[in-house]
Parts: sequence; C-alpha cells; structure tokens
Amino acid sequence: METPEELLEPLKYYEYDLKNRHQENVEAFFDDLLAKSGIDPEENRATCKQYYSETSTANQFDKKLSGGKSLRGFFIFLTILCFVAGTVLIALPLLKVVNYPYIFIPIGAFLILGGIFTIIMNSTLLAKKIERLSKIVSEHRAKAEKLKIEAQNQLVPLNRLYDWNIPSRLFTKTAPIIKMDDNCTCKTLNYMIYNYGLPVHADNVSSIFVQSGTIIGNPFLFERRFSQYMYQKVYTGSITIHWTTTSTDSKGNTVVHHHSQTLTAQVTQPASGYSVDTRLIYCNEAAPKLSFSRAPSGASHMNEKEIEKHVAKFEKKLAKMQQDKINSNFTPLGNTKFEALFNALNRDNEVEFRLLFTPLAQKNEISLITSKAPYGDDFSFSKKGMINIIHSSHAQSLKFDGNPYHFYDFDVDRAKDNFVSYNMRYFQGIYYDFAPLLSIPLYQQHKDYDPKVGNVKNNTSLYEAEVLCNFMDPQVFKPEDCDTEIILKATPVATKKNVDIFNIHSYGYQMIPHVTLVPKMGGDGYWHDVPVHWFEYIEVQKDTPIAVVTVGGTKQDYIANKDSIFQFISTYSMSSDIIYQRGLLSFPLKEGISSIDENEIIKMFSHKED
Repeated sequence: METPEELLEPLKYYEYDLKNRHQENVEAFFDDLLAKSGIDPEENRATCKQYYSETSTANQFDKKLSGGKSLRGFFIFLTILCFVAGTVLIALPLLKVVNYPYIFIPIGAFLILGGIFTIIMNSTLLAKKIERLSKIVSEHRAKAEKLKIEAQNQLVPLNRLYDWNIPSRLFTKTAPIIKMDDNCTCKTLNYMIYNYGLPVHADNVSSIFVQSGTIIGNPFLFERRFSQYMYQKVYTGSITIHWTTTSTDSKGNTVVHHHSQTLTAQVTQPASGYSVDTRLIYCNEAAPKLSFSRAPSGASHMNEKEIEKHVAKFEKKLAKMQQDKINSNFTPLGNTKFEALFNALNRDNEVEFRLLFTPLAQKNEISLITSKAPYGDDFSFSKKGMINIIHSSHAQSLKFDGNPYHFYDFDVDRAKDNFVSYNMRYFQGIYYDFAPLLSIPLYQQHKDYDPKVGNVKNNTSLYEAEVLCNFMDPQVFKPEDCDTEIILKATPVATKKNVDIFNIHSYGYQMIPHVTLVPKMGGDGYWHDVPVHWFEYIEVQKDTPIAVVTVGGTKQDYIANKDSIFQFISTYSMSSDIIYQRGLLSFPLKEGISSIDENEIIKMFSHKED
C-alpha cells in the first residue's frame, strides 16, 4: 500500500490545503445548521443591535454616574475639611493660642458656612443628579437585559442543533484519512489492548475524555486522564518567643534589652495529589521491535544560526559517543541535523529506526520541529513496540470534547464566530498532534486494523464509561467523609443488547487533622515546642452502579424527549443526574437493578438525520 501523495509533506498539506478547506467546511456546516434551525438572522441582528445600543447608552450614563459619585465623595471630604478647619480657626483665638481674633474668627466662620454649603449641594442638587442618573442607568440596563433574553430565545432552535460529535465529524470530512469514532467502543479499545499491547490504566487513573479513530485503518486514541498520586508534603509551623537580657552601660546603670525570635519547624507527611494529562496513542505494526523516545529540542526558539551551532555541538557529542563506545548498538544517521533535533539516541533497533525514518520522514520531522507556528517543537514522541505516544504542550489546554456549550451565544454572528474558531482550533490542535506520525510514510503503508478482532464483552468501553461519570455531579460518587478529589474506575457488571451495567468504584481521602510538637532551641537558651499542623490521608471508598445505553440519535432528540426520558429513568434511578453525549445515555442505578428494558428509550432516539 502506497502513502497517499498529500501525506508526503503533511505540514504543507495542512497549510496550503486542509486549513482553508476546513474553514470552508465549517462555515458551510454552520450555514446549513442556521437554515435548518428556521431562525431569522436579520431579526436577531436587529435585536442585538438594540441590545448593544442600550448597553452603550447605559455605559455612558454609568460613567457620568461614577463622576457624580466621585464628586459627592469630594464634597464630603471638603465638608469635613471646612468644619474641622473652621472650628480650629475659631477656637485658636478664643483659647488665647493666637492673637488677631478679628482675622481668624471670620475666616473660620466662612469655612463653616462653606461646609454647610457643600452639605446643601450634596443633599440637594448632587443627590438628585445621582438619583436621576442611577434611574437612567437602571432603565437602560433593564431594557438591555430584556433584549438579551429575547435574542437568546431567538437562537434556541439553533442551539438545539449543536451536537457533541460535530467537530470530530467535520474533522473527518476535511481529512478523510483520519476517521473519528462517535464514541470509544469496547471493540476498539480491546483491539488496541489485545493486539497491540496497549497498557490498561492503573487503578489511580480515570478517563475524563477519550476520542478513538483510525488513520488509514490504524487505530488511535486521544485521552485526557485524571490521575491521583501520593507525595511527601512539607507542613510548616512557627511561634514567636520573647525574652529579656540586661547589661550595664558606661555609667553603671542596668539596661534591659527586649528580644524576639520566630522559631520555625517542619513536618513531612504523605499527601494526595492530582494531575490532568492529555496524550495521543497510536497503534501500528510497522517496526514492531523498535523502542525510542524524544523530547522537545527547543529549536522553535532558535534562529538558523543558533540551530547550526546546536547541530555542530551535537555532532561533536556523536563523535565522542562513537569514540568512547558509549552505546555499541547505536549508529548515527548521515543526517546530523535530524539526529540533533529529533534526538532519539536511546533507540534500540537501528534497522527498524531507519525503516521508519527515511530521508523523507527525516525532512518532515525537521520541518515540524523547526516550525515557529502554531506550536513549534512542543511535543515528545515515544515508541514501545507497536505503541506510539505523542504528548504535546498545546494538547494539554485544548478543548476537544465538542461540548455544544462552546458554541452558544445570543448573537447569531458571534455564535458563528464561536463555532468557526472552536472548530479551527480543534482541527489545528489535533492535526499537529498527528503530524509527527503523519510525517512517517511507512506508517501510512500499513493497514492492519480489523474491528472484528478482539475480546468484546461490552458495547461501551471502560474508558468511555469513566468519561460519562466524570461529567456527572461528583457528589453522586463521593464516599462518605471524603475531603479530596475522587478517582472513578469502571468495572463491567452485565451487558444486554444496547445496555452496559458498570460498577463505578470511587475512592478519595478523608483528611484527619494532627498537630506535632517539634522541639526547637531558642535564642533564650531554652527548648520550645513548635506546633506543626498537618493532615493524615485516610482512603475512603464507595461503589455506585450505573447504566450506559447506546441510544444513538442526536442532542435534539434528547431535548425533545427529555420529560419522557426522565420518566423512564426514574424507574431505575433515584438520581436526576443524566448524561447524554455522543449517542450514549448514562445514569446512576438504584441498588439491586441489574437489567434495563432499553427498547422504549431507544425508540425516542430513532430519529434519522437527513
């Protein structure tokens, strides 16, 4: 199988083709949604124009109001100053502190009259002005808020059409070689585990987002993971001590000296920490015996001369490695620039490394690493057997869940801007995580994926079940007396047609306060106990059954049948916390519920898209 011609240079393919094509697809899709929604864009624009006008007017009067309030504050200060100064000037000659009463007393009286005048000004003219401006501002704010609500209501039919899978489907439409799944099925995950050796998450890791798919048939998995770990936390406590000493001065007098000192102590105890991490996992049978890793080189922040200097320095390092025979299995490539920038010196199979990184692949990787925009060299790349992992800085903050709330607005033009900008960031962020893999032609010549292979027991994967639970209210799963974040782990219990029952094991920690007295020697020559407050972390657990029903359909189906869905689910669940996304409906179960008659609820989502 030959590599598609467009992938021979994936960065150029993105810059000169995909980026523009995706923008066209996204804008066309939004326009179709807008037409399908039946809303009148011009009516919304007119409403928004009135809203912006009322808001602008309110802001203008608000500035005047702020000026009036500042002037009132100044008058209050002036009033106090006049009364204080006037009283002092009158009192000075009466108390015989100064002479010339005929000068001080009239001036003091004048100042007091000035204070009375400012009180009158504040309580009449200025107070009325502030009251009038406040009323005007309130009226315009109320009108603006009413118009905003009206504009929001106008866009409700459009908001109902947004769905979770829109960004991923648009991605595949623009780049058909990369197919995105609607959700991560058990079939896909199990295939990656059993056929490629993908490690299963440890007990301290929970999925908060997953996106599976294939690149020309080879499976991948984007995942955002929430992890718990224990670390040694340093707690600090302190006290301040005081003491006195005496000495004799030159005249023989006893002098008392007062001293103080802050004594600090520390206690180190285990504590629970949490982290979020995003990575791309890609499976491919090419070079199955090769393992290596590389980290960002910093080349994105270098100019051409600095890169040349870096390469020259690296060349000397390679020569020394060869001379000292540091790694007898390592043989450098002829392309020193690639060796310096990719820097995968820990590779363990030279033959397979050369199969992957042909001259074209080397050129592509160098182009990616030295690019300044949009992200530069912000990625690490590790391979172990058939598992490739890309970990980039930009992916850590990328919002790629496709949540429809990213698109909502009251202004149709801003809604379009939200929709287009989100989908362009989504496409760019994900494509650049794929770029190090797309740069390798051999990877595009293997098509090994067979979705029928694998040990399939459930419809929904464990990772997807965890994602759904992590969208629910944490209180549903939080163990009693838990004071920390919680980790949710899914275990399959039963499967029937389109329904999967999972047990969600959640664990966190109760924080028990303690005080340790640490003796410290003070400057007074005595030992002092410094109290250090710390927490002991005691693990607490809870098990909660949930159901995940593969219903298909759209968010619009869910909204249209919400009352019926809630009524159906009330038979099986005491919680109103229901999650619907990407064709999956999930909810906690009552104790003892082991099966669900899903036919009724699936009918509610049987609407077929045009």
